[in-house]
Amino acid sequence: RQVGSESPCREKLEKTIILYTKVLLDFLECHPCAFIPLIQRSLEFAVTYVFTPAGEGVTFERFIVQCMNLIKMIVKNDTYKPTKNIDESKAESLEAHKIKTAFFTHPTLTEIGRRLVSHYFLLTEEELTMWEEDPESFGVFLTLLNTIGI
Repeated sequence: RQVGSESPCREKLEKTIILYTKVLLDFLECHPCAFIPLIQRSLEFAVTYVFTPAGEGVTFERFIVQCMNLIKMIVKNDTYKPTKNIDESKAESLEAHKIKTAFFTHPTLTEIGRRLVSHYFLLTEEELTMWEEDPESFGVFLTLLNTIGI
């Protein structure tokens, strides 16, 4: 907050922050078991800056994307998912699953969903009208936009 958007240091700070988040993402990808002790703090960090007022005015687009990637990689990591037969699951998988389950409480998920809809996935008046008139076609429309990268 102390470094204004016009400050010559801002660009260097943003590059350094992105570098650190890339290191964290690479570590998670290459060494998921070693990353388990960092899951809780990583989720707290990412969710705090992306989905609470704490991040307002201090975050920037690339950082937000990196934080969302961090959350996604933790949630979707196969190493952190126990097998259907819990007795056959590795201790690491059970520990990671326990951490994720404890973190993603109903209030946390509610706030993430609220912020996604109200802050990141804003719809135009035209899109809202399209949704109200024909929800199925609107879903196809969004899928098409996503496919072409818009």
